[in-house]
Amino acid sequence: DGTLESEFSGNLVEICPTGVFTDKTHSERYNRKWDMQFAPSICQQCSIGCNISPGERYGELRRIENRYNGTVNHYFLCDRGRFGYGYVNLKDR
Repeated sequence: DGTLESEFSGNLVEICPTGVFTDKTHSERYNRKWDMQFAPSICQQCSIGCNISPGERYGELRRIENRYNGTVNHYFLCDRGRFGYGYVNLKDR
């Protein structure tokens, strides 16, 4: 009861105008969006190749946002692509 189960639920964070839905992975190491540097890239989590904008600060990947591409992913990004970047910042990598 009350559980949202969708592989695209992370998109609610970007489209919610009130801030009810938040990105808990980003909240752990919060920083202002204008303090981050974003660059265009392609998601590596599956073979679709969604367009993304990874954001970094102090040499650490902090957030991944969707990037519009009308033929591939439009405005949407799956949860694997949005939240599956934790391995990038591991020290033993």
